[in-house]
Amino acid sequence: MSKIYDIAIVGGGINGAATACYAAARGLSVILLEKNLCGRQTTAGSSRLIHGGLRYLSYNIDTALASCRDSGLIIRMVPHLLKRQVFIMPIFEEERWITEFAETYLELYDRFQPLKGGMPHVRLSRHDVRALIPGISMNVVEGLTFDEWLIDPVALVSEHVKAAKSRGAEVLENAEVKTIRHCQSGQFALEVFLDGRKRTIETKTMVNAAGPWADRVAGLLGLKLALRPTRGVHLLFEGQLAPYGLTSKIGPNAHILISQLGKTTLVGPTDDAVLNPDPDILVVRPEERKSLLDAVEKVLPGITGQRRLIGATVALRALPDEPVVPKKISRDFQIISHENEGLPGAISVFSGKMSEYHLMASRIVNQLGGFLQMDSWQNELHAYRMPDLKKISLQPKEYKRIKVLVENFQPSTWRLKRQMKAWIYLVGAFFWHWPKKVFANRRGLAIFKKTYAVSPELAPASMVDTADLCEKLRTILGADKVSDENDLRQSLTKDKWPRLFLENSESLAIIVVQPETAEDVSKILVFANANKIPVIPYGAGSGVCGAVVPNQPAITMDMRRFDRICICEAALCIISGTGVNGKLLEKSLNCATPAFTLGHFPASLSISSVGGWLGTRSSGQESTKYGDIDDLVIEIEAVFPNGDIRRMPGKEAKKYIGSEGTLCVFTEAVFRICPLPEKRYFCAYSFNSFADGIKALEKIAEEGLKPNVLRLYDALDAILAFPKEKSRGTSRKMVAALRYAPLINRLAHKMEKLKTMKPLLILVTDSSNSTATEEFNSVHSVLLRCGAKSLGEKPARIWYEKRFALNDEKLKEIFNAGAFVNTLDFWATWKKMPETYDTIRKAVSPYALCFAHISHLSRSGACLYITYVGRADGKEKNIALYDAARDSALAACVAAGSQIEHHHAIGLEKLRFWKISNPERHEELRTLKKIHDPNNIMNPGKLIVD
Repeated sequence: MSKIYDIAIVGGGINGAATACYAAARGLSVILLEKNLCGRQTTAGSSRLIHGGLRYLSYNIDTALASCRDSGLIIRMVPHLLKRQVFIMPIFEEERWITEFAETYLELYDRFQPLKGGMPHVRLSRHDVRALIPGISMNVVEGLTFDEWLIDPVALVSEHVKAAKSRGAEVLENAEVKTIRHCQSGQFALEVFLDGRKRTIETKTMVNAAGPWADRVAGLLGLKLALRPTRGVHLLFEGQLAPYGLTSKIGPNAHILISQLGKTTLVGPTDDAVLNPDPDILVVRPEERKSLLDAVEKVLPGITGQRRLIGATVALRALPDEPVVPKKISRDFQIISHENEGLPGAISVFSGKMSEYHLMASRIVNQLGGFLQMDSWQNELHAYRMPDLKKISLQPKEYKRIKVLVENFQPSTWRLKRQMKAWIYLVGAFFWHWPKKVFANRRGLAIFKKTYAVSPELAPASMVDTADLCEKLRTILGADKVSDENDLRQSLTKDKWPRLFLENSESLAIIVVQPETAEDVSKILVFANANKIPVIPYGAGSGVCGAVVPNQPAITMDMRRFDRICICEAALCIISGTGVNGKLLEKSLNCATPAFTLGHFPASLSISSVGGWLGTRSSGQESTKYGDIDDLVIEIEAVFPNGDIRRMPGKEAKKYIGSEGTLCVFTEAVFRICPLPEKRYFCAYSFNSFADGIKALEKIAEEGLKPNVLRLYDALDAILAFPKEKSRGTSRKMVAALRYAPLINRLAHKMEKLKTMKPLLILVTDSSNSTATEEFNSVHSVLLRCGAKSLGEKPARIWYEKRFALNDEKLKEIFNAGAFVNTLDFWATWKKMPETYDTIRKAVSPYALCFAHISHLSRSGACLYITYVGRADGKEKNIALYDAARDSALAACVAAGSQIEHHHAIGLEKLRFWKISNPERHEELRTLKKIHDPNNIMNPGKLIVD
């Protein structure tokens, strides 16, 4: 005679495993049936958190309170499977209005936290958040913290399965239930296929704990179970995306969590309702992956390009099919007895949170124990719904008042029709029912460190004691070379990155050091390397890509005291400290006897430094003749993270030039110089099309001609760069016209085709001998043969006189008028240049006014500069539009097979696309980084994507 079990449980997730464990502990004969492997389906696809349901406070305070209580029970039962996860909730500019609301909920959550061993929240300033989370979006304005418990859900299920077996339960995996019959005796007969063989299992009662398959199991009983499954998708990244957990909003009613799982990071879940899904066939959809990646990018810009995505999971969560607002779907578990449907002893269970599995399993066992008429049944496992309010410092009446407030007050109503009602509830929460101060004075890094017991050996650089660090560095360098003055610390973390004008954000260096010698630099780097504190060399801050903007707290090394200049007339070279201003260097050469020139004229000449030129591999306006900065170098002196001071000849130095402070610190350079030309020749030309102009430039390069300046402007850029009016300004009409940028782009393109707008080319040559006229005539002849029309020298002279005119004030004027402007540089071969220009312009045109010019010619190709100007209503929309135009341009360049150039640096602006665009150079830099900077202290997070 076959054995008749007391309970048969279908489904080996955490709900089924816990029910089997608790039933076996009560002396019941139990069999657990799992179609696959226990814990490997829906449970494994969870967010791996035992949490108190912070987000449920906004609509179901009972669920949140009970979740905290049950989380505490789980923590006491399986402490070896748990790890505390500290979460930071960054508040961004566009949602700063919600800060007080969020802290109101956290203040209440603090009352519940002791039930699960949690800590009270901490409020963080913008600087605190950016210090704790390297690379967080610069839109962040504040942050709030809370902590939960991470758990391995598969291990949790395994623990309960082992316990159930040890108490006599039988567990069958890979056992699929095919039919279920309700016998006249009141028992159930389950037909199971196991390893290809059929087996019939008889049981007095049965539990349907099949999760998203529960409706199918119910169907075997002839029942209809109405479920409304939701999909939960998670992404798994290699390495840690941030030192702490993060929570981010991905929709009106949806958030994701970014959690650290050892050496990996889990991101998710999505929570989307689906119609008639097949739980056996689940695939991560591209739009779901994109949604999660976009959410991560919102919080940690560029990080998805630096960390490898190693996996994605999708699981279904079974929820009751109720006509409710998605936000208000209760995560309460559902226990449904089928007695009223003529099947006494049959129970279906679904929904619920992982932190409530103990309560749910206890109730199921209690209910079935009563059905089995076990007189000796002990109610020890009965978990009452409400814990003792005294344990969380709440009186019953106060709890009821708070419940009414919380469940009627929704932050989302603040911007909807019930503004007044929301305000009344907020005032009530502050003054009527919480007479004590609502928000404790828990702010700042010191409180954060104390609250979450951050150990010094695990502390990121942000946790370094600034005063102690300052004292140590002053002992090493001297008091006058170290500063912790806030204004200086703030000013040396910015450059001229246009996005900073939009964000209007601030950041602080940990400390500023101002060395005077290479030996000083060596001491600083040795100290920083030993203590693993990042260092960012700072020249003059003229970069436009955020290369000196810290994405984690760092020591800023101000190089301005390296201001030595020595001209060697006989050797035709100049020795310069890397802190020397570019304009001052050129002026020193021009005023020498005889007069010289370096021939390096970046647009930022008057506000840039020699060190900045070397760090970005700068290219000047006359590079076609004189070459880029690495072509001018004879020798450089550099200091490496281990303290080594090395002098390298130009050929060896080329590997390090353009490394943006990620490999070493340049302290001195020797450049070749040339006699100052005595005469200059100017001329401007027009072409029927931009393509004709490109062919002319290619022909000049092929013939080996090297005039000082050859700049080809497309038709729209020619109008904007050389207006007929004396003053362009940034009038309201011009800014308003940017609303119609896509239309203007189309009109300009059409007018160029009709030849009513024409591209413009600027030619400048110079020489101190008779070859100047010959060179000018040769270039002029080629241009005319290629269809150019001479416009005389006036436009070229105007350009030459105003070539350094775009300064800080003019940029601020544009941004203050509510618009933005940015220029991106690319390199393309002559063959790919027309396609690259067309592809990028088409990509950017939907977002902003787009125009371009070409310069820096070589035999193989040239640089293409794309400028875009746009505006939108409001700061957040402006930033979004700016980013969309930039990313579209960079992606289009890669698609066209050209390279993202870095004469303007890569910085944070172009980091996401840099590795894809130039893999050989990236790999070279990555190899050098491993050799010279294994601790990654040199300007981390820039240029090298690992």
